[in-house]
Amino acid sequence: MDVRGEGGHSWILSAIYSNPHFGLRSSLWDSLRSLTENMDKPWCLVGDFNVVAELSEREGSSSSSHPKDASNFASFIRDCNLIDLGFVGLWFTWRRGRLKERLDRGLRNLDWRLLFLHASITHLNPLKSNHSPLLVNLTGTSEPNRQRRPFRFLASLMSHPSYHELIRTSWQIYPSWMETINQLKESLLVWNKKVFGDIFKRKKRLLRRINGITKKLPLGPNSFLEHLQTDLWKEYETTNKQEELLWFQKFRSKCLTYGDRNTRFFHASTIIRRRKT
Repeated sequence: MDVRGEGGHSWILSAIYSNPHFGLRSSLWDSLRSLTENMDKPWCLVGDFNVVAELSEREGSSSSSHPKDASNFASFIRDCNLIDLGFVGLWFTWRRGRLKERLDRGLRNLDWRLLFLHASITHLNPLKSNHSPLLVNLTGTSEPNRQRRPFRFLASLMSHPSYHELIRTSWQIYPSWMETINQLKESLLVWNKKVFGDIFKRKKRLLRRINGITKKLPLGPNSFLEHLQTDLWKEYETTNKQEELLWFQKFRSKCLTYGDRNTRFFHASTIIRRRKT
């Protein structure tokens, strides 16, 4: 569907309903890939994709989905250079018994992202349906959902001296593999918040303490402050390495996702940040 907005901009809207059977979905992904090759307009895809993009979008009993489902869908999103629209409201859009999944979503290409910088999707109350209706808001008056971000493991966590002990004490075998992983994930989240902490805040705090000691040492010999300064410098160097690893991981993730499109992607990201400020 070719849509013309208030500013006269023309863009493409694709309403999606993917086949609930795994073997019949690949033909839709292939058709959309072929559309991407000739797409020269802002493009938005909204609807029921009948598949999750990653395991964090599923909760409850085991899904009947094919094991390659999430991987194939994620590959389709990357191949078409699409970006998830995000959402406001309920985390899952579909449920059956104990199983809850995010099957409904919005995707857009970079041109659409730049055209509607504040657009968002709201997951409405499903009422009697097992699917939540999606409300697309082009002006983005609501704040995005920041309470349930997908879990991302940070390699810098492994540099902490208590990390291996945490894994040893938190690893417990539950009836299902997903329960085991989810329990470990929750332990890591709590430990990251209470023990590892914010790298950037820790770095600023260490610099303040080091600068304070540097000002006091010229006043006279103080072996306690000298030893403390040495320990703080070691901790500061460790924090710097953790920060370097964090940025490398983020940059590497985008390289793997966007490949040779890095220049255009990062340029567009800069534009988006500037328009938001």
